[in-house]
Amino acid sequence: MTRSLRLRTVALLLAALLPIAVASGFALVELFGDRLLRDIDVALEEEADTLAAIASGDSRGETLDPIVARIVAEPDLGGPKYASVRRSAETISESPRGAREFLSQRQPDMRIARARRGPIEVTIGVDAHAAVRVKKRLTVLVSTGLPIVVLLVGASVWIVAGRALRPLELAAAELPRIGARNLSIRVPVVNPDDEVGRMATALNGMLDRLEASVGDLHRVIADGAHELRTPLAVLRMELEVALRKNATAEEYRADLTEALAATDGLCRLTNDLLILARLESDVAQPKTEKVDVLEMLNEIAEAWRAPPGEKEPAIEVVGEDGPLLAEGRPGDLYRLFGNLVENAVHHGGGGHIELRGSRIANRLEVSVRDDGPGIDPREQERIFERFHRLGSKPGGSGLGLSIAREIARRHGGDVTVNGAPGGGALFRVTLPAYAEGATQA
Repeated sequence: MTRSLRLRTVALLLAALLPIAVASGFALVELFGDRLLRDIDVALEEEADTLAAIASGDSRGETLDPIVARIVAEPDLGGPKYASVRRSAETISESPRGAREFLSQRQPDMRIARARRGPIEVTIGVDAHAAVRVKKRLTVLVSTGLPIVVLLVGASVWIVAGRALRPLELAAAELPRIGARNLSIRVPVVNPDDEVGRMATALNGMLDRLEASVGDLHRVIADGAHELRTPLAVLRMELEVALRKNATAEEYRADLTEALAATDGLCRLTNDLLILARLESDVAQPKTEKVDVLEMLNEIAEAWRAPPGEKEPAIEVVGEDGPLLAEGRPGDLYRLFGNLVENAVHHGGGGHIELRGSRIANRLEVSVRDDGPGIDPREQERIFERFHRLGSKPGGSGLGLSIAREIARRHGGDVTVNGAPGGGALFRVTLPAYAEGATQA
């Protein structure tokens, strides 16, 4: 059974509003309806006490008839007024005539007040039919008006909630259509300035990122399959050739060497793909620590030193006196600088390579410069794309620079490339400098 949020909102509102409306209506009748009758009773009691005081202390011998007549003639909240003064069960004044007998009878809607002082007994009454009628009208008005008001409020909330939830209904109609094959569908945004509109805009932004991520994933899978196909084909061909021919041990060794080289390429490509997957995933990364970048650059330069008798790249490390400390993950930073040096060795034409480190404020800058042919400005961003290679020069997986930039950005820095003065390529790496007392991630 479908439960409507709109219906539940209205039901909850009415459930909360109805008791409040009933209590308010009852209080309104009690406070304002009975207030009229209470005012009449208070006025009658005051007049009865005053008249009793006058009648008991009439030392000047004034007759009570003019006073009683004046009290009866005074305007009141009710209808006709009646007053009677008795002394020792004898009526000594009344207005109008027959008031005592009239007051002794039980009359509907009559409000009566009595006061006694010694032998004096005063009785004053007024017909409160008008006040009673006002209270009845107020009761009827409240009893009929409150349900109408509650229904109007419920209908208004129903309409307002329907308009407010309309974008959600449109979104609910579109979301089931979104899948891995049609990530281009977006949620309609009715009003981008309200809460629902901002949520729909944020949801569309998430879908944009998801579409881009899935597109990147598809490209990586396609490019990875393409890159794997060549070394696998070479490996298969070498093995088939080795199996089909009767060859000497040296020929078999040469075939196996070719197969081993193809296997090394497969292993390297697989390892690079795993590194990219780890960097881009939300799995727990190793903790950062203090790293001496200058010492690491010297280690990398020493690692590229060729064995005796072989041509070695001329790698020079230039830096400030003392350690150049960064905060990061040593293994990832070593791979970052190692990939840049390998790229310089591979594309630098075997010339001079300079590794320079410096600190600027709270940032470190490491540059890798070679004397090669340089990079076309139109290609300077594309070289960081996965599996992108310059020219047709063999070697590498095409992921080294992508991994280097991803590592730098994961450390809060970046890798950029420009043409070096005098020719060649100049890669710049920026990283946060190590701060004493910083919390390790």
